[in-house]
Order: sequence, then structure tokens, then C-alpha cells
Amino acid sequence: MQEYTVQLREAFQRGLRPEPTIPKNSQILTQCKYLKPHASGLAPTGEVVDPFAVNAFDTFPFPQLFRGVDSTLLVGATTLKTVNESTWGTTNVAVYDSETLAVGSITTGELWHFIDLGKAWLLLNGSCTVFNPGIWTLFGETEKVLVQSDVTIQTGCALLGRVIFGGLDPADFTHVDWESMRARWVAELPYAVDDSLDIGNTSFIWWSTIGGGDVFSRFYTNHAVDGLIQEDDSTSDDDPMYMDLLKRNEAGFMPMPWQGTVYNVKPLAKGAMVYGDVGMAYIFPVIEPIPTYGVMEVAEIGVAGRGAVGGDSKRHLIVDAYGALWLITPGPEMQRLGYVEYISPMLDGSNIVITYNKARDWFYISGDDGAGTDYSYVLTKQGLGETPQLITSGLAVGEDFAGIFDEPIATETGVVTDTIDFGNRDFKTITTVELSMAVDADTVVSIAVAYRNDSYGDWTESNWKVVNSQGWMRVQQTAVEFRFAFKFSTYVDTHLMEVAVHYQQPGKRTIRGLSVNAINAVPNK
Repeated sequence: MQEYTVQLREAFQRGLRPEPTIPKNSQILTQCKYLKPHASGLAPTGEVVDPFAVNAFDTFPFPQLFRGVDSTLLVGATTLKTVNESTWGTTNVAVYDSETLAVGSITTGELWHFIDLGKAWLLLNGSCTVFNPGIWTLFGETEKVLVQSDVTIQTGCALLGRVIFGGLDPADFTHVDWESMRARWVAELPYAVDDSLDIGNTSFIWWSTIGGGDVFSRFYTNHAVDGLIQEDDSTSDDDPMYMDLLKRNEAGFMPMPWQGTVYNVKPLAKGAMVYGDVGMAYIFPVIEPIPTYGVMEVAEIGVAGRGAVGGDSKRHLIVDAYGALWLITPGPEMQRLGYVEYISPMLDGSNIVITYNKARDWFYISGDDGAGTDYSYVLTKQGLGETPQLITSGLAVGEDFAGIFDEPIATETGVVTDTIDFGNRDFKTITTVELSMAVDADTVVSIAVAYRNDSYGDWTESNWKVVNSQGWMRVQQTAVEFRFAFKFSTYVDTHLMEVAVHYQQPGKRTIRGLSVNAINAVPNK
């Protein structure tokens, strides 16, 4: 009987299917465990390296690793350490109450957002703000890291010389001391004004003056009167620093064009994307009629959480509120990538974290389902695969990408194709399957076939058969539809480039003409 061969190559270059309704014979995968799609086929994952002598991973998503211009930080749920990247040693950092300067403590919140201002920086977890004003060393004093929880802020970023805050709580938009200062100012006016400052909802953002001189005064109110350098005697309650800032008219705040809470503010091109739970917007600097920010609504769909955004100023990857991946590029332009069936289980978990490997243009998406199962995927330029590393954060270290992660002990992989019927609805008999691969000599490679005879029935799985030393195995299975499964005892140094499926066509009920070559099947001579 005539035998035909179909080459499966694109499936291993494209990875997991973006939609479950993708047509049959599309050369795509339904499972891609611990391997990632690459231009040459499936390649091993697990490339993120641990720079520390002892694994720093605690409980997902902590700790997180941040690199600023002046310092590298390792931040847990309630801990703060500086990192010496020459030795990867860490030093515990004490925090002090921003008002009393007594020893303080970090209030547990969600994952951290980091705003780098050089010697100064801020960490926001939605419950408290940990910040280094960068002023103590100006006078030879010991640096102090401060903490406050009176003004809660969900997110923020540095943008073109300003700081942007988002996710502001109407109940504590300003520090309580600001109320008394504003009341005194209003009382001295020759006319009556309403001095209430009610922002109404949590969709507001706030931006600082140019240079950010008023950032810390939002919750460290002495700065609003005296400025950062409090040895300057030219200011007082009668002539506070914040009056000069108000006259400059550079700071401001505004709501986004949707209701809800701001989860993440991230620079994109010359502006910033503002991601909320029910919408997305783009803010951009304008100079007329006065220097301020314009806003443009981008989408009426939100993101899945504060960590469901990753990338740099040129591209963002997000998980939307329904579990779909989107790529956001300058414009802004939105490209829906899909993958809901793989990402959506993480919506029931506590956190989704997206980490960006800029050098490779790879995104890692990690999370859990709230019931004890962890998920972690890697998105390459070709497509999506599953990685064993549950990643909280990472940064480039030479040619490597170093990060904080947890990983399972088991290293066995699983790869399954989507449905293949070879372009016709009659019976086919699979004879042999050949693998083009590169594996270690002690790696055990196995093949199984799932099959069924209609489009809606349950799949029946064959027994697993170990591939011989030449890389092929006789299968001998007859059905209408097939899925081909491959298993490797370890993902380490495992590459799968191509699979040749040989089959015969005993059924002729649906065949008309001389050929069954509907999906580039090649007749064997």
C-alpha cells in the first residue's frame, strides 16, 4: 500500500496554540512543557540563572530583584536588602518611620513597584511606601531609608524628569498634615473658597513638578514646608516651599477616562501607559495651553493585576482581565496574542508577574491558580512555551539573565501536537514516526498517539513507546484524527527540531482523484 510522509516542523517553531478553535492540521501544539519555541524548533527553557549562593526565593512573588542607577535591591514582603553585584552578597537595610525617624517596619502588601530616581528611589506595594530621599549623605550623615503608610499608592514610574503616581486612594490622597496647611492658607485669603480636595475615585494619577522636588512631600510633609534641605532657614509656615511649587504650576492630577483602579503606570515611548482594572489609557506631555499631560483612552478592558504588565519603554506585554496576552507598542498599538486557555487559570491566583528579558526579547509570565498549582510560561518571538521556573523578577548580568525563581525537582517534558487528520476524513494508519532531535545520550525519549474517529468524541491514548537509538519508532495505529505526543526524561539540553510521520491511507470513502496531498503529504517511493 502506498505510504505518505508529513513533516511536522512549524509546530515546534510556533509552540502552543493561541486559540483552542484553531483549524485542524495547523501545525501547532496543545502542550509544550519545559521547552520553548525557537526558529530552529523546540529548545530547553530554565535559562534564568540564580546569582546568589543560597536560593533567595521565599513565597511567590517574593523577593523581587530591582536594579537602579545607584543601587540594586532585594525586596521581600517585609524585608529590604541591598545587593553587591560584584559578589552577590546582601546587606539588611533598616527602615525608619518617615515622621518620627524611629525604627519602623514594612507593612505587608502586594508585589512591589520600583521608581528609580538615582540616589533617591521609591518602592510601592499598595499598602506602604518605602523610600530613600537621597538627602542624608549630602551632609555626611548615614543614609536612612524611610517608610510610611498614611498615603497609599498602587503604582508609579519616572517619566521624562517627573514622577507619576497612580491608584490613589480618595481616603488618603494627601497626608493629614496637608489638610491643616491648606486650611491655614485658605483662612488667610480675602475671599472664601472650598478647600476640600476630594478626588472621588481611584482612577486618578498625579504627576510631580519637573525634577520631582515635591515627590516626598506627599507623605513626608515637613518637606512641603522646608524642602529637602531643611537647614535652609528661608522657608517657614508663613512662606512654605510648596507655595513656590504651586506657583510653578508643573504638578497636577487627573482621572483616567474610565472608572476603576489604576494598577500599573509604565513608560512607553514619550508617554506612559496607565493600566487599570477596567481600562487602559495613554498619557503624554503637552505644552499648550500650559505644560501638562494629555490623555487618550486605549481600551475598555483592564489588566489582571498590578504585576500583569511587563516590558520596557518600547514594548509591553500584558495579561488582560480575561486571561489573554496582548502586546502594546508605541502609538500605542495593541496586538492580541491570545493564549487564554493557558493563562486564564492564573486569574484565580494571588499574583501574575511578567518579567522581561530585553536582550532576548523574551517575556516570562508566572502565577498560580489559588489552589496550589503554579504556572510559568515563556513567550519568545516565535510563540509560547512552558518553563519550569516560577519567576518573580530578573535582570541582565553580562550575557546571562539572572533572577529570583522557584523550580520543581522533576524535569520530565511533555509535547503534544494539536489535531491532525492529514487533510481528509477517512481512516489513516500511522506506521512509523521519526524524530529529528538533539538530546543527551542518557535522555529517554518516548512517543504516544492519541486518536479518535470523529470530531467530538473522547481521545484514546496509546501506550508510550521508547524511541530507538536511531530516533524512530513503529506505531501502527488506525483512526481518523490524531495527536502526537513526545516525552523526554529531562528538558536539559533537549532540542526537538522536526518529526516525520509516515502513514498509509486504507480508507478511500472521501478520496476523489489521484492524490491525498491536502497538507503537503509526500508519497514515499
